[in-house]
Amino acid sequence: MIALWKKGFTLIELLIVIAIIGIITAITIPRLSGVEQRQVARFHIEMIESLFFEARTKTISSQELSSYGIALDTESIILFQGDSYTGSNDIEEFVFESGFTLSSIDLNSGDDFSFARLSGAITNPGQFTLSSSDGTIEYVFTVTPTGLLERSP
Repeated sequence: MIALWKKGFTLIELLIVIAIIGIITAITIPRLSGVEQRQVARFHIEMIESLFFEARTKTISSQELSSYGIALDTESIILFQGDSYTGSNDIEEFVFESGFTLSSIDLNSGDDFSFARLSGAITNPGQFTLSSSDGTIEYVFTVTPTGLLERSP
């Protein structure tokens, strides 16, 4: 008796494998498409929190016997030295990458925060929002009267 062994795959088996790969791809690609945008948002959040922390820390420690603050713009956030931002007293500016902006800047007065020496408190607490241009990412920051920065979500 001669045994016939088939070698290779049939056309149906190949089509089933290709269909499974297509289904897996269709499920994973939409989930991965927002990963880069979320990473950029996390970087922006870290920079905002870092600049606020730096300004408050420098003010509380009375570095250079001065106060420091943060100025907000829709496209950037600026660390400055002094009681208010004049445009010529900036120390560091962080410009947001395209696709991200600050919006809903709602402060009691002006568009900057200045921290009080030794206490770190501010006189104009308020809120602002970091959002993506397509509206899929949005973080609300609240600056408390004590000068602390809170974020949600």
